[in-house]
Amino acid sequence: MWFFDESRFGTHSKIGHGWFRTGIRTPVKIKLGYKNFYLYSAANPKTGEEFTLLLPNVNINCMNIFLNEFAKTIGQRRVLIIMDGAGWHKSDKLKYPKNIRIIIQPPYSPELNPIEKLWQYIKDHTIKNRVYKTLPELENKVCKFVRTLNSEIRTQLINFFALSDSQRLVDLPGYGFAKVPLAVKKKWNQQLERYLQHRESLRGLVMLMDIRHPLTDADKQMLGWAISASMPVHILLTKADKLKRGPAQRTLLSVREALAEHAELVSVQLFSSLKRKGVEELGTKINRWLTDDSVIDDLPEINPED
Repeated sequence: MWFFDESRFGTHSKIGHGWFRTGIRTPVKIKLGYKNFYLYSAANPKTGEEFTLLLPNVNINCMNIFLNEFAKTIGQRRVLIIMDGAGWHKSDKLKYPKNIRIIIQPPYSPELNPIEKLWQYIKDHTIKNRVYKTLPELENKVCKFVRTLNSEIRTQLINFFALSDSQRLVDLPGYGFAKVPLAVKKKWNQQLERYLQHRESLRGLVMLMDIRHPLTDADKQMLGWAISASMPVHILLTKADKLKRGPAQRTLLSVREALAEHAELVSVQLFSSLKRKGVEELGTKINRWLTDDSVIDDLPEINPED
């Protein structure tokens, strides 16, 4: 299931709230203008997929262009798209590909379409309190931001992957090298700390550390939360293929020694996704945490269309 909408972006300045020191009234430059373009975007909240086109207008011709290009992206998959009842969405002149079905949401119900929140997020990061001299300058800024949007948003989510009816693998938000404002990182930290210390069903935590620079401040913070909750932690020293055998082993021993005080809770291993090194050891560890020892070996096939 996909959600679709369009939104206008233009050189006319968008004024918004900001944080300033007490007693300071900071002036904000504005620009009046009437040149604009539109983003057409469809997103699948379940899979994290998104498809966006920049087009000059909102009309039937542009809508047909979007549908044709979107159909090329999804291939042979059959998809359902939910959108509002704008006239160009319901026109008889629209040429819907055979594998795309449209559902028109009820009038005056933007809350039923989560993509509505996307526009505010994009505009806050591209046009709020900013001035662009030309429309191409704004187009470049918005396109560059949208290209990184998918991964940026997904790193802020707690994602659940079903192993069985009663077991889940949980992908926590990225925290180490994410290029986000400090305020956002603080919010992630609060969310992670609360989740790790109060989610009673958690059986263990797998931490990924780059073998070339392990035990960063962020790593130590995460470890502290888990250890204070008496949660088992298994550390993967990733990209082990980047180092020769000797240096890799020395790093492994160094990390184990640094965490020797918590040896009952914390274990460490070398790992390389490229060489598939350490996959079996990791599977054995996770199986020990789970009640069903076969769950890792017999993962159900997940259909990306679901």
